[in-house]
Amino acid sequence: MDPKSSLSPVQQSRSWFRNAFAWNGTALPLCYQRIVLLVAYACVVQGIHSQLWWGKPDGSRHDTAFMLDTFGHVVLGSLIGFLLVVRINASNARYWEGRTHWGTIVNASRNLTRAGATYTSNGKELANLVAAYAMTLKASLRGSRDLSEASPFLSEELMGVVEGFGNQPTAIAAAMSAWVKDQAVLGVINPEITRHLESQIAELVNAQGAVKKFRKPHFPSPMFR
Repeated sequence: MDPKSSLSPVQQSRSWFRNAFAWNGTALPLCYQRIVLLVAYACVVQGIHSQLWWGKPDGSRHDTAFMLDTFGHVVLGSLIGFLLVVRINASNARYWEGRTHWGTIVNASRNLTRAGATYTSNGKELANLVAAYAMTLKASLRGSRDLSEASPFLSEELMGVVEGFGNQPTAIAAAMSAWVKDQAVLGVINPEITRHLESQIAELVNAQGAVKKFRKPHFPSPMFR
């Protein structure tokens, strides 16, 4: 039995070795090629410097060849360190902000489905719309318009409407509001429950607008993309 499998997720997240050499979920898949290229370039330069060019006639080498003032390295290292700290803090803030907004979506979805199932006899239809909304929003944030994951929860008529909408999650939010309106017109829910359901739909749409901004970076520089 793998000893790591017996560790809880919290214990695994606190493993220094596991986090230090993690690959998935890090920036390494995006930048490892540049790192390898720069390391290879540095090795070539060092090899040429130490073996080929800078030898004296007696076989000894010039130890002062290519010597640079260490002050430049200190200034450059401090600047890069400051830039990394700023970007890491910004990334951490964006992560927690996004997690907070997605938590709002989760809570509003639960409140909608709970109220729909409690006060109406057709709560399953609303639950299907809420599930499809979350799935289409996830796909939209990933730059996809694929509805294959959400299609089991949508009718054929609504699928056609959503496919033609520029913002697919908004189309499903409109369908949820239409569902609430139908229940109110039929007298199934009273005005107070209607307002409560609409407020939860508004929470979903507000959170949708908040997470959409993460599709565009705050910093236009491509340095750390």
